[in-house]
Amino acid sequence: MSETTVKLRAHHLLCLLTYIGKGYTQAFVKNFDALVDRINRGAAIEIVSGCDDICAALHDANGPVCDSGQHCLESKAVKRDQIARTAIAAALNLPLQTGSVLHWDATQYQILRSLFANGILRQACLSCPWQELCASVASEDFSGVRMSINKPLD
Repeated sequence: MSETTVKLRAHHLLCLLTYIGKGYTQAFVKNFDALVDRINRGAAIEIVSGCDDICAALHDANGPVCDSGQHCLESKAVKRDQIARTAIAAALNLPLQTGSVLHWDATQYQILRSLFANGILRQACLSCPWQELCASVASEDFSGVRMSINKPLD
């Protein structure tokens, strides 16, 4: 059963691979959990640029970071998207650009996890503050990840 499309930036596809329920704030984690649950249940993923459904839950002292554009439009975030988009497209042998819609299946998910575990898909993660956590999750055979395609969160 598919739910509405989840809008994600390309580098957030990599974040899904190692997401274990940790994040910037409790509201951020609650939102991320809801998005993972939707994808696990079969929701399609639309690739977007700028603010996406994950970033929409990020707030600072001035309000939502998407409103200011500071976080989502930073050159390092845009660069992460470009690198991730190219690597994921090559790994899955499919075109991946802004507006592309993915119907992620278990095979594609396992391909990406395997390549991430082997260090092949991590180029986009080099300047990410979560890099060490994600590397640790991958080294522990993705123990505790919440993404599991077609399996709702408990």
